[in-house]
Amino acid sequence: MAKDYDRDDVNREIERTRASSDPRCAGLKDLGDYEVAQGYPDPRGWTVRTADGRSVGKVRDLIVDTGTMRTRYLAVRLDDDIAGDRGHRDDRDVLVPIGTAQLDDDDDTVVVNELSADRFATLPAYDVRSLTRDDEHQLRTHFTTGDAMSAGTIGAGATAGGDFYDHRHFDDRKFFSRGRDRARAGTGEEERLTVSEEQLSVGKRQVAAGEVGVRKNVETRHVEQEVPLMREEVSVERRPISADAANTGDIRINEGEIRVPVMREEAVVEKRLVPTEEIIIRKTAVRDTKTVEADLRRERVDVDERGRDVR
Repeated sequence: MAKDYDRDDVNREIERTRASSDPRCAGLKDLGDYEVAQGYPDPRGWTVRTADGRSVGKVRDLIVDTGTMRTRYLAVRLDDDIAGDRGHRDDRDVLVPIGTAQLDDDDDTVVVNELSADRFATLPAYDVRSLTRDDEHQLRTHFTTGDAMSAGTIGAGATAGGDFYDHRHFDDRKFFSRGRDRARAGTGEEERLTVSEEQLSVGKRQVAAGEVGVRKNVETRHVEQEVPLMREEVSVERRPISADAANTGDIRINEGEIRVPVMREEAVVEKRLVPTEEIIIRKTAVRDTKTVEADLRRERVDVDERGRDVR
């Protein structure tokens, strides 16, 4: 957020101070006449606190993406008890992505909710003369895990610029909005009232509606069936022989016996398994229409003009 400036002078200053692989970031103090625009807060010199209220240092400078002239980082000078044994004084400067910080509504303080005081001490040291894109990749791993902070859209009205900065961690609009809103309120130019309403959002989910079970049971039934059977019967016929016929043969008196087998059929019962039918179970999706009802609230604006209720 800045006023107009001489871009040629700025570019010459950047080329003088940045490394060959630098992604064209520069400190605000190194950009000559470039400064925070009127009506926006200038957090330089403000105390930086963590979410638990612990002070970790002060904002030393704003680091600007010179391609889009948007603030991307806060350069923070760590307090002695946080910096520990970092060594040189320049090693006590670290970077905080602008989108991870916010201004305190009641005090000129910068709050960083995503890092504890102990984790501030682990941030890599910052030197504007050697800042590279690799350094920025390493830095942002301290504020998120994995690839969650890789290039992505911020949302409606995303910040302009390269893909690397198209993420909420580099969006400076929310950070500077407090000063802009306060400036508008002080001049009396405008007051804003947000009007909201509830809207119905209907989704669908699958729930169990029951189940169909097909079970086989074994039952025993008694059957009767008539079977035609054949049997042999014996009849004995006694026939007299004439005297003439008796004289022609060898006739003797002795004992004798004749046996004739008599046959009959009997039923033989045998059981065997045979398939008689098959059961097929199918599911068919049937669409029904159901009316969903809900009571929704919405805000209505009534303007009271000179004692009259005007809508």
